[in-house]
Parts: sequence; structure tokens; C-alpha cells
Amino acid sequence: MPLHLTQQLKRAFFNDPRNCILLVGAGLSAFGVRKNDKGLPTWKQLIQAMIEDLKDSEKCDALTLQKIGDLFVKNDFLKIAQIFREKTQPDQYAAFLKEQLDPNDLVPSKIHELILSINFKGIVTTNFDCVFENQSNRLQAIIYPQGFDDISSFQRHGFFAKIHGCIRNTANIADNLILSEESFFSLRSNQKYKQLLQSIILLNPLLTVGFSLTDPDFLGLVEDLKEIYNEKLPTIYSLMLSDDESLRAEWKNKGVEIIPYKDHKELISFFNELKQLTTSNGTIQELKPTEKESEIDYDKYLNLWRHTQSKEELFKVTKNQIDKFKTVKEKEAFLFQLLAIINPNESYLLTPHLIELRTPISTISLACEAVQDPDLKNDPETVSSFISMIEQENKRLGKLVENVLQTALIDKGKLKLNVEVVVDGEISDQRLEETKVALQELGLDSDVQTH
Repeated sequence: MPLHLTQQLKRAFFNDPRNCILLVGAGLSAFGVRKNDKGLPTWKQLIQAMIEDLKDSEKCDALTLQKIGDLFVKNDFLKIAQIFREKTQPDQYAAFLKEQLDPNDLVPSKIHELILSINFKGIVTTNFDCVFENQSNRLQAIIYPQGFDDISSFQRHGFFAKIHGCIRNTANIADNLILSEESFFSLRSNQKYKQLLQSIILLNPLLTVGFSLTDPDFLGLVEDLKEIYNEKLPTIYSLMLSDDESLRAEWKNKGVEIIPYKDHKELISFFNELKQLTTSNGTIQELKPTEKESEIDYDKYLNLWRHTQSKEELFKVTKNQIDKFKTVKEKEAFLFQLLAIINPNESYLLTPHLIELRTPISTISLACEAVQDPDLKNDPETVSSFISMIEQENKRLGKLVENVLQTALIDKGKLKLNVEVVVDGEISDQRLEETKVALQELGLDSDVQTH
């Protein structure tokens, strides 16, 4: 069957690609990014070029070349890359990679341009090349290693991250590009890298393209995620050049759903389907409050929740709808239904706040009934006290609703907390470091000072 957008994949990202993170490997740049429809090397082709360069420069003896040949047969590309790095001077290493990955004949790429137009929640690439940047001069890349200093950058909708470095913009290429066995090990031991994977995968479905099952980038990613999630790996959907049913079954058991295709050109039609799906969802429409809970379009609320970056916007539309209802039951039904939709897996975090909402809602309802009592028409003092009660409880209700949304935003990672710990008196260096580590493990930016 030709490559197409399956219903299973649509459900995975809630029928909107803007909820999805796209992870891009070297295979995407292997066709049509240079003149005459040429491409950049895949992992395997890059390793072959390294071997030829070692032979040409006569930097390896016959025994080492035999070892390299054995490693190539086993697809142990990282060990070969490590040998190449050790046998090559830093300036020679940088020049080789620039020749291979940053040629001067790059041309506009239809597939890369199409991907950028889909407005994924984020694009993460392990590639060093600048093919994406060649499509748009407005693309601001988050680049390893300097980009890891601010994990919050990855929370911005539409982010573009080069998590293994960049051939043009990474300083000291020989030391900082993630290409050799040693550099891979160092990256995978990096706490910031693990936090990054958690922030990307925890709340977002992941689609990959441009990888193969022998690709060190892909294999390393799967292993890293397994370590983080203790084998309970969220499903990764992977577009791959493959028609091996047995391999698909094997990787499915590992949490990877392979979506096979036979020709690189099929990717164009696949991503066109994704773009059409994005277009059909359109922009987030203004939510107009209604007096009947049954008339509420919760899909619009879900879209608002998934795509807004503004806590104030969430609070405003939610509060407007609450004010529109006349009865306690309608207010409660709306709030609990909204909770179930926007945060189904973490509802226990918000439940205490929602229980608190019942008191002001009930008080306001009873006070409204009281002031409508005909017997109170001639008792302005009592009516005034009830009106004052309504005003106070309405303010309290507003703050509680804001707390609900704020808690959900913290849980979703959209609200950044900057924590400054100020310690009066003496504190040991060890205790100071323990405090910093504890805050970092909670995902908080910390500035620990002593006075």
C-alpha cells in the first residue's frame, strides 16, 4: 500500500500535526537538496567517505583498516567515526565535514519547505547540515551545545533544534559535533540532554523521518528514551524505507511503529496530507459563551489549550463561560468536562482546585436566589449584603479559576519558574551543590546564592 496518513497516526496527534514533534535524520537530505537532484550523504555514505579518506591519506596500517572493515560490516559506525576523529587533525576533520555536509551548491528543497509550512509543534534534527535554514532566513535554530542552556526554548511553539550541533554555527567542530563514539557517550550522560528528551516526549507525540534501523542517531534515541521511561516507552512513529514485515514486528515490540515507504517521492504526498490536515483545522476561533452546556464546542477549547501560549487568554474565555451559566450544576459540569479534555492524564493535580470552586459557586447561586425573593424588596440593607457577598465570592471564583489554569500550565511546561534561593549564613560547597541539583531535577532554573 502506498504511503499515506493513517487513522492511527491522526489519532496519535489528535488530528492536528501542530501537536506533533518531528524528528529529522540524515536520510531526508539524501535527495534533491543540491544541484542536479543530488543529496548529502547518509550515515553509511559518510562513514564510507571517512574510510576512503583514511586510505587516501595513508593514516592507517593494514591491521587498522581490517578492523575498520569488520566494524563496517557490523554497522558499527560510531567506532569507525571515533577512529577517523583520532587519526585526523582538528582542522582536517572540520574541513572534511564541511566538504561533505556544507557544499556550495545547495538548492531549495521541496520536502524541507513543505515540512516547515506544516507548523509542527517543533522540529528536532540530529543533522549538522543547513538545508532547513536554506529554505527560510527567518528560521532561528536552537543549536547544541549552547542551546541546551535554556530548556525553555523548546517550549516555544514551532521551535527548530539541532541537538547534535551545526556545521556552520557550532564552535570548535572537532570537539563539539556529536559524531564519534566518545561524543555520543558524553551527550547521553548529559543531564540537560535527558531533561530535553523528557520535555519533548512527555506531552507530545513523536514522528521521525530520515532515519534507518542502523542509524546511530535513531538507535541512541530509542535507548535513551527507554532509560528515561523504564521500558514504558511512548509509541514513536517512524517513516522508513523498509518493506520487511519481520523487522516491523520486532520494532513494534520496542515501542517503534514503522511506517514503511519504497520511494523518497512518497514523502511529498504524505507531508502534503499533513499540511491539508493543518489547514482544515484553521486558526483558533473566538470562543463565544453560551447559556447551555450542551452547546459548548469542546473541540475549540481543546485547540485553544493546545496552541495558546497565553494564560490570560485561557482564563478569559473560561471565566466568560462560567459567568454565562445560571446554575451551580451547569458551572460544575463545564469545569469538570473542561478538565477531562485538556488534561486527561494528570487530572489529579487539578482536582483539589476544582473542589474548592464548589463553595463560591454555591454561595453565589444561593445569594442570587435570595435577592430575587419578593419579600426582600423592602429590605435594601439585606439585599445590599447579599450583593456584597456575590461580589466577594465572584472575585474568589476568578482567582480559583486562574489557579486551575496556572496549575495545568505548570504541569504542561508552559509556565516557566525562575527560583532564586538565598541562604543567610554559612553553607558548605557540598550542600550548595546538592541544592542546585535538586532544583534542576525539578526542572527549575536556579540561582543559589550565599550572603
